[in-house]
Amino acid sequence: MEINQFRKNIPPSFGERVTILSIDGGGVRGVIPGVILAYLEEQLQAIDGKDARIAHYFDVIAGTSTGTGSAEPKKTYNALDAAKWGVLSWMFDAKDRTTPLLDVVFESGRGVAQYHTSVLFQALNAEDNYLRIDVDDLDEADVSMDLSTDANLKNLEKIGQNLLNSEVKRMNLDTFKYEPIEGSKRTYKDELIRFAQDLSEELKKRKANMMVHQTD
Repeated sequence: MEINQFRKNIPPSFGERVTILSIDGGGVRGVIPGVILAYLEEQLQAIDGKDARIAHYFDVIAGTSTGTGSAEPKKTYNALDAAKWGVLSWMFDAKDRTTPLLDVVFESGRGVAQYHTSVLFQALNAEDNYLRIDVDDLDEADVSMDLSTDANLKNLEKIGQNLLNSEVKRMNLDTFKYEPIEGSKRTYKDELIRFAQDLSEELKKRKANMMVHQTD
């Protein structure tokens, strides 16, 4: 019995991995991950043919919305200033027109999730199974969710292309910062090519195992 691998996703129980694609962000910033995902799909099509689609290779595709990237962190607060704040100042800093408490909560939540994931994959010696592509040094205008001018859209596309050609970074568990991998010059393009090969092999294994299962 012939199975069309692109008609319906084959359950992960027939393979060796659970494949997850998580996209986070929002608004017009979706242009950045769009560039990255287009490149990944291009590599999958180079291996499995023009009918290959990203959705065929992932068991879970999740995220709050499309978008990759955040503004470069600003060192707005220091301990000396914060020590003098009352409840209102924590809620709204009139001097800088910011919301310190919300900034701390949202940034810490993002940081904890990234740290936990990095620790988990490193502890399992499975770092090559996890690829995070992010850019955290964007200008404020770049991270705007509704600035849909032609100039900004083209700029976001350029940022995505530059990100593809930049060196792969992983979280340093001592500094909590994403840093280039020591001794490696691999770019995100290189990693996406490798990922495409891994995803293709996983799908082929599932197809073969499912055929064996159906003939038993």
